[in-house]
Amino acid sequence: LTDLILVNLEFLVLCIALPAAWGMVNQSLVDDWQYKGSLVSGVSDSFELLAGSFVFLLLISFLLEFFRFLVTCGFILRIVVVMVIAIVVSIAGPMASSITSFNSTRELSRNVRGGKDINNFRANIAAGHLQPGDVTYEGLFSDYQFTASGTSSAGLSASGKPFVTTWSSAVSKNPLSGKAENFLEIGLKSQMSNTELVRKKLNLVVILDISDSMRSSFCPDYYDSGRRRPDMAAGSISISKLEAACSSLVAMLDQLQPEDRLGIVLFNHKIHLAKPVSLIGRTDVEAIKKHILNIEPTGTTAVEGALESGRKLLEPFVGDDPEEYANRIVFITDEMPRTDETSEAGLPDVALNMANQRIYLTFIGLGGGFDAQQVKSITQVKGANFYSVLSPFEFRKCLSEDFDSMVTPMVFDLTLTLKAPDCRIVKAIGMPEADLASSKILQVKTLFLSPAADDGFRKNSILLQLDKPYADTNLTMTLAYEDRRGKIEKLTESFVFKAGEPGSYDDAEIRKKILLVRYVDLLKNAANAKNQRVIPASFKTIGSSTFRMPTSRKLEISDVARDEIVSFREHFFRERHAIGDPELENEISVLDQLSNSVPLN
Repeated sequence: LTDLILVNLEFLVLCIALPAAWGMVNQSLVDDWQYKGSLVSGVSDSFELLAGSFVFLLLISFLLEFFRFLVTCGFILRIVVVMVIAIVVSIAGPMASSITSFNSTRELSRNVRGGKDINNFRANIAAGHLQPGDVTYEGLFSDYQFTASGTSSAGLSASGKPFVTTWSSAVSKNPLSGKAENFLEIGLKSQMSNTELVRKKLNLVVILDISDSMRSSFCPDYYDSGRRRPDMAAGSISISKLEAACSSLVAMLDQLQPEDRLGIVLFNHKIHLAKPVSLIGRTDVEAIKKHILNIEPTGTTAVEGALESGRKLLEPFVGDDPEEYANRIVFITDEMPRTDETSEAGLPDVALNMANQRIYLTFIGLGGGFDAQQVKSITQVKGANFYSVLSPFEFRKCLSEDFDSMVTPMVFDLTLTLKAPDCRIVKAIGMPEADLASSKILQVKTLFLSPAADDGFRKNSILLQLDKPYADTNLTMTLAYEDRRGKIEKLTESFVFKAGEPGSYDDAEIRKKILLVRYVDLLKNAANAKNQRVIPASFKTIGSSTFRMPTSRKLEISDVARDEIVSFREHFFRERHAIGDPELENEISVLDQLSNSVPLN
């Protein structure tokens, strides 16, 4: 009996220590991919069961031979073996603990970007079509470079805070109405440069839809016109959403660092753990890339439990130092979840519960069929963001060039309040969520890292239009937010809006923004005025996929609108030279095309 117990103890020690010791000595990269793909329904499971049984029989046979050897050898030899094993265990203990923790994660039982591309509008105009919804203030601003200029508080600049508030004012004459208008630009400038502001290490889980719906391709056209999107090259039409997703994930792997951790969950009508969470530095990344590119679409879509599975994978890491590690789930699908778990009432609750554990969600929707209210419900959760990608090119850019911005929250629950007792805020431009009644001009649940300006600093700003003042006016600005450590900050600044004659600009940045705002207003008026026809959406079939195509209409504007465009073009041309930005020439071309459009009957 003593010999039998000793043999079993030796066996258990060997099972734990030897793999750990070998891994420690060998230091080889691990290909921990577990998803075997899907064969004909029912065949895959049977094959895996058969293969598993065969391996199990071989293992049993080997163990029986090993036991026989131990029983037949002398007592002294067994003592020597136990001592050697004990030494190996003492050396490989930390590795064995790591493997145990690693295995415990194997148990399984998401800046709305859509509508921000002004190039859609320009392309439609060039082809003689008009689609008013393509042009937005935010879309146009995102297409231009702005410097992080403006007046700022010297005290705040030296305070060590992540932000400094900036402001610029202007009095500008409207070229169409002739009235003097007052503008104030309020900015949040990061005090950390590119070299100082880097993302934290990541505990990242990607959840990918591999159902048959992902076999379809992206819609290649603009609306109902049959014209190709410029980011949909000929080769992109045949690329399925899953192929684009897999290619983008491969590009994302190049953005990860050795100390980042990655796990991958695949789902269709089932949930599949493809890759347990493990350090990139110990992962055979090239092998993982090959596995990802070999994924095939199969099965129906049922997302129940997929998000919860990702949360469970990250649960062992929620105790990591939040100053060092960030936890994030990237959820990729072409269908907006429709089950109770992921309805508007349920999905925010799931995301909120994860956020309370410092696990944040990035939701990437493939295609444009996502309800705005559902999108809003996601982005109102702390740390969450939503991306809508419409082409393989846009998808790859999202997970490669924009990856750090996508996964790096700067602050949470940010509000910017402006008290202007002697004047009224007429309009907050570039911030649809502004609540002018409460003077909250900026409300952001999560402010993510934004692209850097030419000077290496980042800035988010909002342009306000004020109704006067005709005299110098005192303004008070209050900024409140929660930083990445969970500390609440509140900063208050007072400054003076100096009255001036029309044509007074504090800097070229506010002058350019005012020009672009008036340009957008002109385009919207030209597209909408005196023509409110509503045309039902059409449908287009490409291969096995049917796309709902929003309709555009032929480029027709009224005589009044044409006269305004001609007048504004002269103003735009003068301002373009005064500002000194050659890229503004793009808008002059649009104004020329509108001037030569077909008159509206």
